[in-house]
Amino acid sequence: MLPEEHHPDGAPCDGCGIPLKYEVLESAAGYYIGTGCNNQNCECFGPNSRETAYYKTEFDANEDLKYYQETGNFKNSRI
Repeated sequence: MLPEEHHPDGAPCDGCGIPLKYEVLESAAGYYIGTGCNNQNCECFGPNSRETAYYKTEFDANEDLKYYQETGNFKNSRI
């Protein structure tokens, strides 16, 4: 799965089946909320999806993740 693709929260990794939870991730463009496989033996290891637009700060991304956990929606959704 490419980082640009949507991956539902808790859905299994396409490679190893481990549930992927939304988390704050960082790229050269900034912070975002997405999924990533942490199984180093998996073909999908690393970021799997980006669910939001980029945030300027890690704090802002974490605040939106908390908002998602309370409401089921992102303030900064890209979908």
